[in-house]
Amino acid sequence: MFAVIIYAYSRGIYSTRDIEYLCKGSQRAQYLLNSSNIPDYSTIARFLLKSNDIIYELFCQFVEKLFKLSEIPTETIYIDRTKIEAYANKYSFVWKKSTLKYKERLGLYNK
Repeated sequence: MFAVIIYAYSRGIYSTRDIEYLCKGSQRAQYLLNSSNIPDYSTIARFLLKSNDIIYELFCQFVEKLFKLSEIPTETIYIDRTKIEAYANKYSFVWKKSTLKYKERLGLYNK
């Protein structure tokens, strides 16, 4: 189930109903399920809810591994699909405090 979740997230699919639809229509997702039954959206939601801490820890280990392999450029940090404009106006800005908080969570904050 975890492999299907990662596959769906990598395809930009985050809704449990959409993940269920992906499992029904994609041979790749069915391969990742090892020919087991296609999970219902509520089953996927329960899995995500019960294993949230484990998934977060695996994601952190995955990101650390990518950093060690130099697969992630450290010149630019992308946080939660946030776009920071070069020419900001009064209607588009990013709070410095929130950016530093997310940077610190990533373990990249060095004073």
